[in-house]
Amino acid sequence: MNKKHFVALSAAGIMSLCSLVGCSQNTSPLQIDGEDVIVSIENDVSKETYTANDLFGKYLSTTSGASAAFNAVYDVLIRKGVPITQEISNEVATQVAQIQQNANDNASSNGTTYNEELSKLLESNGADDLADLSKIKELGLQKSKFEDDYYDSQIFSGTMTDTISVTNPEDPFSDYYLSKEFIQNENPYHIRHILVKISASGNSFLPSAQTISADEAKKLGNTIKDLARPSLTYGEVARSYSDDGSVSSFGSLNEIMGRTTGYVDEFKFAVFQYDAYHNANVTNGSETLGIPEKVRLSGNTNSDDAENMVNTKDVLDACVNFIPFEVADQLIQYAETTTDSEGKNVRDGKDIYYPRNILFNHYFNNHGLSFIVKGNATVADNSNFRYLEGVSKSTEEKDKILCDENGRPILVTRAGTSGDEGYQGIHFILIENSPLVNEENLGKSGYSYSVEQELKYYSINVPRNNADISQDKRYVTFIDSQRGDYSDRASEIESAVKSYDSNINFRLYEKIFSVLKSDGYNITLDSRIKDSIEKYMTSTRARSALDRNENYESSWESYLRKLCAQLEFKSTEISLNVIKDFDSGFEPVVE
Repeated sequence: MNKKHFVALSAAGIMSLCSLVGCSQNTSPLQIDGEDVIVSIENDVSKETYTANDLFGKYLSTTSGASAAFNAVYDVLIRKGVPITQEISNEVATQVAQIQQNANDNASSNGTTYNEELSKLLESNGADDLADLSKIKELGLQKSKFEDDYYDSQIFSGTMTDTISVTNPEDPFSDYYLSKEFIQNENPYHIRHILVKISASGNSFLPSAQTISADEAKKLGNTIKDLARPSLTYGEVARSYSDDGSVSSFGSLNEIMGRTTGYVDEFKFAVFQYDAYHNANVTNGSETLGIPEKVRLSGNTNSDDAENMVNTKDVLDACVNFIPFEVADQLIQYAETTTDSEGKNVRDGKDIYYPRNILFNHYFNNHGLSFIVKGNATVADNSNFRYLEGVSKSTEEKDKILCDENGRPILVTRAGTSGDEGYQGIHFILIENSPLVNEENLGKSGYSYSVEQELKYYSINVPRNNADISQDKRYVTFIDSQRGDYSDRASEIESAVKSYDSNINFRLYEKIFSVLKSDGYNITLDSRIKDSIEKYMTSTRARSALDRNENYESSWESYLRKLCAQLEFKSTEISLNVIKDFDSGFEPVVE
């Protein structure tokens, strides 16, 4: 039986927190009327005493005070719970020696003394002397080791063939608990896209006011035509046409996209909309993605104002657009057309009436979700058009959807920010990996979603150079490259998982408590400090969760307001028949 140890952080142990109010850490507590006295001040005339409650009571009730107490207790627990290895001792010695060397170098450069420069460096590190500096550096390394060990247990680093052991799903310290939470609550997607930038403003919803250049029209048309060529992969088209930095990675964003990722609404919600309402392989997608059933279209918070509420799905469905493939040829054909066949201006020569702009506004200026359909175009038998349940209007040839070489639909949306930066343009989006689709079991009897599959997909395992990754389909190995590139993508996963919980420090605090207890320690906190820390963690977590949910719902509200504005102004759209004034032989595509 292990010998029980005792870590006391009672009123007497508060001395480790005395720096919060500037009292000496060498003061010993006194007992007066049964209370621990932290400070006693007296002379011949009067005597004043301050108990722990006097000094810390009000302070601990504030957020800053509770935070300081939390950090102080965490430091004490880390010092006790993380062994000081020889590696840590060696690194401390190295870091202290480096600071001493810096003091020497600075003294030579500044014409001062070693002691003057050392004093400055000690102060900047929060240390009184070299011994104190060693303790500070030691604690920092203990923390780093503890936190690294924690993440090692929480982020899967195995291979696709590994078996993930079943652990208690309620145990917050079980293997990969944080990663599972990240997958289930953040819903991470691996996305690829092709961005064709356009000069038309992304902030206007007047269809008749949007104009693009001749070169932009040609590029848009050629992108669509090449996406339909069976001889080209989606990645190859991305490298040829995309106006985004992701061209080097075949359109892969090199960032995991989840609910809280700061992408423009059109981009992110087009993906969510597809999985929630159109992907036949997804069950309860809108619930899993946390899409609000109804949203408020204005800032009016009157809960009885039913007229101010809209059904999310109704608005999204109203903005689903189908772009006939023939339009790609029309964009190219009429890209430079600005006058009629006799060289005369049409409608006073206003550019909003140019055929390319009428085509763009009618088919592409949609901030909702669009698909490209085969229509009446003649394409190769092995082209990339597929019938998709939940998307295609019918099983007829004309309603087949443009997909990539693997049969995955290409989602289209119009997104924009002010100016020429960011996501301004038309996006052709491909879902490389969805957290709502279990690729391993797709099409099998008894299909069900698997968190374990997603853990494996986002494994941070880095293959060696020249390793065979043909059967290793993961985020890290999406592109066959060198070890350094694999490591960069593994770092992207680690960063996404670690930043998922804005209060990750609370998990670490609870983990070190658990470690000490399992090592046979009893840990006793002064009740005031204990209550303060517990309230601080509970309230902070609750506030973070509320903010997260409110921000997510607010984003949906903002997005749906855009779509409602788009629907409202749809009547101002210039008719396709106006193109006949430029070319009498033009015939609008029958949609």
